[in-house]
Amino acid sequence: MKIRTLLLTMLFAWVGFMLTSCAPIQSSTPPAACTATDLNNKGYTQKVDNFLVLLDASSTMSDALTADTARVGHNKLAYAKQLLLCMNDTIPNISVNGALRVFGPLKGDAGLVLPMGPYAKDSFKNAVLGVTKTGGVTPMGNAIAMAAADLENTTGQTAVIIISDGLNNGKLDPVAATEALKAQYGSRVCIYTVAVGDGGGVDAALMQKIAAAGQCGSATTYQALASADGMANFVIDVFLNTDGDDDGDGVPNSRDKCPNTPKGAPVDKDGCPLDSDGDGVYDYLDQCPNTPKGVVVDYKGCPIAKEKVSVDLYIEFDFDKATIKPQYHNDIKTVADFMNKYPSTVANLEGHTCNIGTDAYNQKLSERRVNAVRSYLMEKFGIAPSRITATGYGESRPIASNDTEEGRKKNRRVTSNIFTETAK
Repeated sequence: MKIRTLLLTMLFAWVGFMLTSCAPIQSSTPPAACTATDLNNKGYTQKVDNFLVLLDASSTMSDALTADTARVGHNKLAYAKQLLLCMNDTIPNISVNGALRVFGPLKGDAGLVLPMGPYAKDSFKNAVLGVTKTGGVTPMGNAIAMAAADLENTTGQTAVIIISDGLNNGKLDPVAATEALKAQYGSRVCIYTVAVGDGGGVDAALMQKIAAAGQCGSATTYQALASADGMANFVIDVFLNTDGDDDGDGVPNSRDKCPNTPKGAPVDKDGCPLDSDGDGVYDYLDQCPNTPKGVVVDYKGCPIAKEKVSVDLYIEFDFDKATIKPQYHNDIKTVADFMNKYPSTVANLEGHTCNIGTDAYNQKLSERRVNAVRSYLMEKFGIAPSRITATGYGESRPIASNDTEEGRKKNRRVTSNIFTETAK
């Protein structure tokens, strides 16, 4: 008889354990955690690019709250879900990626009930409401370790929000797991913990240690979030910058190096307008994006059509002379006018002789002729010396036969071709 009684006692204990290790959340719904606050159009700017919620659904989360008379009899997981629903309603309209991982009854990949992707309020709400059972110990360390893989393809700043009572942890130390996560992602990841439970049903100290290991973020409790103001402050702390964005470019005033950027202009991380193709025209003004590098553009960022303009100089000299004849003064003035109109131009003057005389003498004569023209341009028209080169070639470059007087006359010369490109 005693053996039968003992066996029945053991059977009832085993059934009780099985019912609590994977128990559905009690059917009664606790009061709403808080009333959502509208944070849109309040001058806040977005602080994070991604967020990941780690929700404890272990067996201890099926225990009832005891200290809060308004919520006595409602289990911790049911109320944690109410917190998340209120947070979901309080998050303003921002472009952020979101994910939800449940630990306790769900392990490994199955725990990622909402994979990382563009945040949508309805999708997040459905994922939260889909958590219906508690079970198992609290493998928070494993969940934090798996968060590293959940964030693998993210960029920018990320908030990891851990909601748990902190009790009955698994083998992997959650503080050590947090330190490993920070070692991998550095300042890109901040940890925020929310302790749900009261009396002996919460390890708030552990939750604080996890937040501290995150080096940024904070630790709070479900009681602190159980009001519209409390939840609003939490959402602001996790998701938003509070110093304003006067020009509305998405960069808070404290980091904006280009204040008063026109509304809608794409900006870089410092709040300065982008010039993606580097043509000197900001993207929001550029009507011809992707202009090849080095191409001169107009104020709209479009390539300027160019044409080559030039002027030629040809002066003949008398035999054995380096004096500029008056008939060529207007020709030199034309060159000076051209150079003044196009101040980037340079005149490369070349001096020549016929073949009468020695090579050495003709070399010196060609230099006297070309320097005479150079001096005339500088002294008469103020052309800067740096814009005129003068080279004598002697008799080495004839353009006509030196066997005739007419040919020799053509060879006694100073020439130049000055050119540039200009917009049509």
